[in-house]
Amino acid sequence: MFTELLPIITESAPKLGYQLQNEKDIGSRRGKFRLSTKIFPRTYGRNGVVNIAIHDTSEKFPILSKDFLNDCLYLPTDMFEVLKRSHEYFVSHIPDHYAPNTYSGEGIVFIGGGKFSWLSLLSIENLRSAGSKLPIEVMIPQPEEYEPQMCEIILPRLNAKCLLLYEIFPDIMSSEKTKKKDSTGFKLTGYQYKSLSLLASTFEKVLFLDSDNISVLNPDVLFHSEPFTSHGMILWPDFWRRVTHPMFYDLAGFNITERRVRNLMDKVTPPEVYTTGAEDPDTEVPLHDREGAIPDLSTESGQIIVDKKTHFKALLLSFYYNVYGPRHFYPLFSQGGNGEGDKETFIAASVFYNLPVYQMNKPVGVVGHWSNDDYEGVGMIQYDPIIDKLNEDHYKNEILRRINEEGDNFHYGKMDFFNYLNDAEARPMFFHSNYPKLDPISLFGENKLVDPDGNQWRMYSDQPDIGFDFELKQWQLINKYFCSVDEPFQMRYLEDSNVSMEKLCRAIESRLEFLRSTGLRFNYD
Repeated sequence: MFTELLPIITESAPKLGYQLQNEKDIGSRRGKFRLSTKIFPRTYGRNGVVNIAIHDTSEKFPILSKDFLNDCLYLPTDMFEVLKRSHEYFVSHIPDHYAPNTYSGEGIVFIGGGKFSWLSLLSIENLRSAGSKLPIEVMIPQPEEYEPQMCEIILPRLNAKCLLLYEIFPDIMSSEKTKKKDSTGFKLTGYQYKSLSLLASTFEKVLFLDSDNISVLNPDVLFHSEPFTSHGMILWPDFWRRVTHPMFYDLAGFNITERRVRNLMDKVTPPEVYTTGAEDPDTEVPLHDREGAIPDLSTESGQIIVDKKTHFKALLLSFYYNVYGPRHFYPLFSQGGNGEGDKETFIAASVFYNLPVYQMNKPVGVVGHWSNDDYEGVGMIQYDPIIDKLNEDHYKNEILRRINEEGDNFHYGKMDFFNYLNDAEARPMFFHSNYPKLDPISLFGENKLVDPDGNQWRMYSDQPDIGFDFELKQWQLINKYFCSVDEPFQMRYLEDSNVSMEKLCRAIESRLEFLRSTGLRFNYD
């Protein structure tokens, strides 16, 4: 399959692209990409970069209509035509299915490499503590990132193993150590590894977790429960409204009608309740409320669960979107907004193929602490979709009952659905501990564990009741690995940091003493 896919990816390479967000001088670039691709600077219209959160409901915020979103990032006509031809070529040449025995079973996938190998190990320990029994695969991108102790000794004890991306995809995993150049004309890094890892995993049904995403509830049950069994993919929300460029839909061939089929996240209330049908679809209706468009909200892709059997072509298309993401599709999906990256590629590909996706209704939560008068979030909380689906069904039944009973007296509030799902019972399932990450070397080195006066504080002081002290547990696991006397921890990023292990372990012990002495309001041991 992969030998067939890579030539299709290469042949569909767009010859025009955008300047990267952090690329200041596009005229000074060197190398093969400069010779093969003409680069356009990012130019914005009257509406510029748009970041509107789900709770931003004031009248001062604009309707994110087709016309409004068309006046954000400028898409040159030449680039539109190039991307259209590229997209058409790719979707017309990829296979419809994979060969028998390519994938089987269920499992969980992480991406390691450098400090991300440690973070993956920490997350795996939490999974096992939560009761997860599923096998786990940790993808290692480059040969210089291989960790013998972790891959050969530690992970097998945890029913986990390393898969080597540089051996599975030798043509596209160029190595900094060997200076081997890829033969395809593109090189994958960072965000782009996610879609590659989903394809490389041996599991047919996959829960992908970012390495800094920690399960606080056993996710194994998701594979055999609604909404996954009927949808084949579950995605969790980011904070932000969707701002996908209307011209992306045109170049990709989406069929977006003028009919409004939802109100923001509310897809269960009949549209005739909140629309007259007389609204101008291009100026008075949010583009992503229209039939055929990708629904709000934007995606937080730190966790994805997908069935390859039902969503295989979507995974292939998302891989294409990621290969040509940074200069082409990421800008069109997010138009320079917060979190621009791989996160919208999975839902965009699924909607393109009219495949079902369950988008969580419960908004993303935040966990963190107060610093004087400022709140500092350190992680995102994502919730159990089984409970979420039950809440959605209950709301749907209740709203239909009220409409039937109240008739013309029924009053609809545009935030009713959001408020109900936001306040309804929910169970935290993941703590995406992404800022800062639970890497003790950087936490101590960057003074993340002390307040402005130099006193220790709890980073997760307002954690919800999940049955245990989250922060204390993480530091107990950190101590288990970094300060083990019987089995010294061997990891490349640890060696490269040149820290004194004796000094580090004294700091870890001090951290543990502080956390034990400052019990949370739930009175955990």
